[in-house]
Amino acid sequence: MLVLELVGSHRLIVQQRPAPTQTTATPRRDTVVVGVPDSMRAEVRVTDTVRTRSVGINGDSIANIILTIALVGVTAYYARKAHRLNEQVAREQKEHAKDVVRLERDHREFDERREADQRRRVRIRVSGVAYALRRQIRSWVDEAPSDVQAIVQIREGFKGTVDPDELTEGLLTSGMRSVAMQWAQRFGREPLDRAEARVQRLLEDARDVDNETAEAIRRVFVRFYDATGRLNRLATSYHPGDVASAHSGIQACIALLDTVVGVEFLDVE
Repeated sequence: MLVLELVGSHRLIVQQRPAPTQTTATPRRDTVVVGVPDSMRAEVRVTDTVRTRSVGINGDSIANIILTIALVGVTAYYARKAHRLNEQVAREQKEHAKDVVRLERDHREFDERREADQRRRVRIRVSGVAYALRRQIRSWVDEAPSDVQAIVQIREGFKGTVDPDELTEGLLTSGMRSVAMQWAQRFGREPLDRAEARVQRLLEDARDVDNETAEAIRRVFVRFYDATGRLNRLATSYHPGDVASAHSGIQACIALLDTVVGVEFLDVE
């Protein structure tokens, strides 16, 4: 709709003409053609100043408003859809994090159980080997001849003196020395090799047991090789102090093995 306000003298001509709402300037200096919404053609001839003022909404404005509303609606729809998608992703990430934590806990518990089972198996194996070694070397001293026992007791009596081995030798007879050598020769290569193999197995498993047991095994290793070394030498030639040192070394190994052997083995003796 177009409202005309005329100043001065004027003449208004209105004609019927289908046309869109627009204002078109004609080549004539004093003529303005106006298209109005009711499809009427208005021809105005003016000689003075004309002021025009548009009132209402044209078709382009309506179309722009509709497009704007549609764009806002589409934007809001996809924004809400993106928000729901983000919430779903966040929930899935949280569930995934829980699954990862649960899986790590299960793996940790499985590893702990496996390590505990491994330690238990090693501990049982160590106890069994230590028990067999203990029985073997204990028979060496329990079945020693009386002359060997006498030499050990004499040597023990001079313990703490300046030269106990020399004092002990002064009280021994040649027969006692001969019996001591025969005692050492009884063990031979096979019994010593079997005992040595058991000591080696204990030493290999020492890294998988508790510190106290591992320390006892290392001490058994040292005392065993010292005692068997003296027995090997005594089997070929007599040396003062070898009998008592070998005998006491074996007894020390037995005492240490008592701490390595499990209660389940000691209870059956």
